[in-house]
Amino acid sequence: MRSAVFHCRALCGAALLAAAACTPGPDTLPNPDPVPDTFVLYERMSLLWDGAGNARFRGFDGALPPGTSLVVYDDDTQQQLHEVTPEADGRFDVMLGGSLNQVYLVVPKRGTQTGISTRFRARKPVDVLRQSVQPRRAGTGSTPNQVVTALDASTTGSTRAYVVLSGDNLVDNVDWDSGDRTGPVVALPETASALGPVPATPWAMVARGNRGFVSLYSQGRLAALDLDEGTVLGTTDAVSPVALPQATTVSPPADWDGDGQPEDTATAVLPRNPGGLAVMGDWAYVAFANVLSTVSSGTARYAPGMVVAFRLASDGRPTGETRATFTRWPNPQHVVPHPDGAHVLVSCTGELQRNGEVWTTGPSGVDVLDADTLASTAGFALPEFAPSRPLVLPDGHSVYVPSVLRARLARLDLATGAVVAGPGGAADAVHVEDTDQLSTVFECALHPTGLVFCGVFDTDSLVVVDPQGDAVRPFPFVAPINLSELSGNIRLGVQSLSIRPGRNGVDRTGADILILLSLASRVAAVDTRFILGP
Repeated sequence: MRSAVFHCRALCGAALLAAAACTPGPDTLPNPDPVPDTFVLYERMSLLWDGAGNARFRGFDGALPPGTSLVVYDDDTQQQLHEVTPEADGRFDVMLGGSLNQVYLVVPKRGTQTGISTRFRARKPVDVLRQSVQPRRAGTGSTPNQVVTALDASTTGSTRAYVVLSGDNLVDNVDWDSGDRTGPVVALPETASALGPVPATPWAMVARGNRGFVSLYSQGRLAALDLDEGTVLGTTDAVSPVALPQATTVSPPADWDGDGQPEDTATAVLPRNPGGLAVMGDWAYVAFANVLSTVSSGTARYAPGMVVAFRLASDGRPTGETRATFTRWPNPQHVVPHPDGAHVLVSCTGELQRNGEVWTTGPSGVDVLDADTLASTAGFALPEFAPSRPLVLPDGHSVYVPSVLRARLARLDLATGAVVAGPGGAADAVHVEDTDQLSTVFECALHPTGLVFCGVFDTDSLVVVDPQGDAVRPFPFVAPINLSELSGNIRLGVQSLSIRPGRNGVDRTGADILILLSLASRVAAVDTRFILGP
């Protein structure tokens, strides 16, 4: 695999430190006029000390466009240090020496655009990682389950994120910058049943502009929301039992079809316990875990899992039209749209069981469904892995899948149908943390730099992974971003995270990662400008 490091061929190692290795600079540093349509993404670069006394200058995905060079000067001596030529993806990685306080970057004229310039100050990774963690944005209500930001490109300037509160049957919101509520709270009502009122228990959400779609775990339904008005536009009707491809023996007997009577032979399954969902076009795709029963010891029984697609009207309301399919593995938890708009990925966590403090799972994997027909077009078996929410990488065919049992990532290749890393793959899973203890990663999120931020529930931290080479904690993210200092020794529980749209420092300033801390019922934030950028 191609190295992520761009090695300096003309000047490298100790030669960078020698004056003879530097081209004499001008009497005055160049100062080209800035251009309004900045084509150099400084917020995807970092200049930090590497721990060995050298300043290391890195650029990540898209930092420099192809064919662009970047001239680096020592801001104190005005000596030219290096001319950076990026790789095809805009990345670069060079060592600039150990006597720098600040550098001056000059991008020469490119086509009809004039050159641009800026200054970078060298900093220590350990300091900026700590400084990037912002004070708590807000407290939340009971049992927060997910934090999301609207997906539409038109909402780039939006400052509102949404928090799903399973325990309070609410969808709340929080301002990215102030931590205050900026819109109405959406209350999700109870429904009646023969056994009494049934709470909504909102589980997962997708936001598209001012429309929200949330799965109601206890009621087995999907709700469409008007987020600006704080109202429920409509909910789906109860889904009818779905016929099995063939009759299945049930031992011991259990109620699979929802008629209240245990069956020893099942011919249909009632969709229960909707969780993760995706919205593409005028369809919402919802995973139904179909948990038959649980006990306090952690033992559970599952019927075959399924995905149900609900058709949406132009205003977002459910129309009543549905399609359904069974998944290859039990307990589907997440549905993720593929960027091609034609497929969805479904992670099936498997039959999670607890034996004391040890959690186990059986067969599990990731199903790929055709969005139109719901036919399974591919399947990736990940035995005993208990996959959580998949993350499709920018190339469109590579997928990271975290595990809810260990701080591991499997890597899938949709183009070849291969498990690249993980159970049954050509390589071991990517170790976000090296531990054999229970260590859960519920979600990973893709940053504009091309780096992946993974939230580790049990260590209250964010760990960064570079998909180029599956490098864990790549420079300058040499250590986890530790959130535990927000509450001392109290467990926080990193449950969910969301990346803010737009360019940090250009489209807006402030935090660009929101983190939901479910055990502490808090929302925290990280501002990567402390690590990336001038």
